[in-house]
Amino acid sequence: MDKERETAERIACNLLKDKKWMHEHHLREMAKSDWTSSLNHAKEKGEERGLKKAEAMGKKIAIAKIAMNLKKMGLPMELISESTGLSKNEIKKL
Repeated sequence: MDKERETAERIACNLLKDKKWMHEHHLREMAKSDWTSSLNHAKEKGEERGLKKAEAMGKKIAIAKIAMNLKKMGLPMELISESTGLSKNEIKKL
């Protein structure tokens, strides 16, 4: 067991002394880190876009519900359009 440990320590020591190996190892580690950072950034941006789309969709749905309620109450089409920003055609479809 001691011989195996000594051999492993000697190999590790030689590897640490090998500047080229250390440089390549450092470059590989940097590449891994850059790749991980890029993936995390892309994930965050995708989540942000998804949240913005969901928020926009939620606003559209809320406006449509308000317009439907105003329409059921018998308010004039022009007033509903002014209040919600929907066109008369959009209100007719509700």
